[in-house]
Amino acid sequence: MIKKYASLFFMLSLVLAICSCAPVTINTVPAGATVYSADGKNQLGTTPFDTRVVVREKGFSIRKDRYFEEAVKLDFASARTIDLKLRPVPVLVYSKPSAKIYQTGSENPIGGTPMKVTVYDKERNYTLKAADYFDKDITVGPETADPLVVELTRRPFVTLSAVPAGVEIYENGKLIGAAPVREEILTSRTFELRKPGHFTKSITLAGAPPYEVAVELKPFPVITVAASPSDAQVYRAGGLIGKAPVKLSVGEKTVLEVRADRCYTQNVTLTPESSAKVNVVLKAMPYVMINSAPAGAEVVIAGKSIGAAPVEQLIEKDTVVELRKEGFITKTATLTGADKQVTVTLEAVPPPPVQTDIAPVKVKKNK
Repeated sequence: MIKKYASLFFMLSLVLAICSCAPVTINTVPAGATVYSADGKNQLGTTPFDTRVVVREKGFSIRKDRYFEEAVKLDFASARTIDLKLRPVPVLVYSKPSAKIYQTGSENPIGGTPMKVTVYDKERNYTLKAADYFDKDITVGPETADPLVVELTRRPFVTLSAVPAGVEIYENGKLIGAAPVREEILTSRTFELRKPGHFTKSITLAGAPPYEVAVELKPFPVITVAASPSDAQVYRAGGLIGKAPVKLSVGEKTVLEVRADRCYTQNVTLTPESSAKVNVVLKAMPYVMINSAPAGAEVVIAGKSIGAAPVEQLIEKDTVVELRKEGFITKTATLTGADKQVTVTLEAVPPPPVQTDIAPVKVKKNK
């Protein structure tokens, strides 16, 4: 009898259990999520996942790579179909170097790297911007790798500096500015660096790297021009530079004139390779003091009187001079300019001869 009642109780319990079980299907978007027991220890299947709910509450843990884990609790009153939209995990965007992130088309950044960017159902486009680097476009969506590592390409900005200070930089003859200057070198570009008193230098940049280029200009050599006699003066292009000795910065071939009174002018050519000191000895002009004995004779050259002796005259070649003085015999002399003083002695004109033989005068007598 006891057995009969026990069997009846079991059958009744089985019927109640079957009648009280509610079938439930768990769907996820996207599908293919893994279903675990509520404690996360036992893997039960993948979505879409079918289960039954009895009178008691039943729990599950839903997991999928790149999505947040979701907890699902079911009871007898739960809907027969559970549609669960999984939430994507934000993608960590990391860049080299750090950059600001803009949603494409926006002028306001949403943040800066490294940053976790929210993932939406549909892909979204972003632009990474950093100073001195090209902009980089990225796309973030459910299938984007996490983390997303982006390496920006540096723009070829080059800072061109120079020593000494005050160097001017030209391109195609046009002044860009005083060093240092910062230019973007997209194609080969040639610059010319100039500074007064220094050699000009050209440099061609074909793009970065290097991003820093320094140029040193070489100063012109300073050359001292000394001269003899001590009162000599130095001229350049007809303009007076000063009294010797003078110092000049010589960056190219330079022709100078050295002048002094009563000396022949002498040209001197300087180049950057010339000695640090150049000595110029001027040749004295051959002036001759013409004297006469006695003094005061008129000095005539080529038929032209130059004055009464003593008189000074430039004698650059053999020159015949004629000395004339009343009461004296005119005399010529050939001067070469070798002597500084020449004295020409004149001879007095001799007196006329005295007649001593006089014939006697005959006197006729009257008869």
